[in-house]
Amino acid sequence: MQELIKAIEMSIPLVVDNWNNVKIKQFEILYEQPFAEYFRNRQTQEKTKVVSPVIDTVFARIMSEKINNFIVDEGKGRDYRWNEKPLENKLTLSTGNSWTGNGYRKTDFHILSKFELDESGMIISFFTCLVNLSECVSQW
Repeated sequence: MQELIKAIEMSIPLVVDNWNNVKIKQFEILYEQPFAEYFRNRQTQEKTKVVSPVIDTVFARIMSEKINNFIVDEGKGRDYRWNEKPLENKLTLSTGNSWTGNGYRKTDFHILSKFELDESGMIISFFTCLVNLSECVSQW
C-alpha cells in the first residue's frame, strides 16, 4: 500500500496544477463564460457535479503514469483497480467534514479528496488520503 500512497502523494499536486493551468481555461471555452459567472448563486454540490469528473479523469491519467497496474475499473462500489485491489474515489468541494455516498456497499479502500476552490475556480487548498473503511467507524 505504501507504493499506492506514494503515487497519490506525487499525483495530487500535478492534478491541481493541471486543473488550475489547463482545465479552467478549457472550462471557460466550453461553457462560454468565466467559472465564477457560471457558478454564481449555485450550491456547492452543483459545482462538484461538474468539476469532479474532470479532476477524476486527470487523476486517473496521472496515477496510471506514476504507478504500474493502476486502471480505471468503474463498477458497483469501485472506480479503480490497483494490483487487483478495488478502490473507490470520493471527491468533494464541500467545506464540511464529510463525503457523501449513494447508499450501497462499496469496496473498503477509499481515496478521499477535498478541494477548496476560490471564486475563479482555482484550487487553493486540498486534502487527500487513503482510508480502509473496514477499520473505521463510519455512516455510509
